[in-house]
Amino acid sequence: MKKVFLLAVAGALVFSLTGIDLIEAMKMPKTVLMNASVGKTKNPVYAPVNFPHQKHLKLGCPVCHHKWTDKKNPPKKCVDSGCHDILGAKGAQMRAKNSAYNAFHNPTSNHSCMGCHKNKKKQNLATGPIACKKCHVK
Repeated sequence: MKKVFLLAVAGALVFSLTGIDLIEAMKMPKTVLMNASVGKTKNPVYAPVNFPHQKHLKLGCPVCHHKWTDKKNPPKKCVDSGCHDILGAKGAQMRAKNSAYNAFHNPTSNHSCMGCHKNKKKQNLATGPIACKKCHVK
């Protein structure tokens, strides 16, 4: 009984510190299929990614949803209009701020998967995958 209580208190603390309502967090999907690989799905490097959404809650939503200001409504998807809405970018366009590729792979931004994981690795902290095929599984 004590373990259940302690887990509930710890969970409530995490959600209060990140600004996430516990009820809303319970509605969030455990994983999200991220598939912005328009025209590239035959290449396994660009295969869709199963993103462990709930595992990242401790970071706080605004880390990834960095333009999210209306807390009464859910945040937009990364690739929604007005955000990272250039899909299937090639060449120099891949590094454009509103490119979907850049949103996930910018090695210097803590808002991107790659940037956050690389930064944590530099600090000798636990990190997620950095190699292409670790996220983009065939």
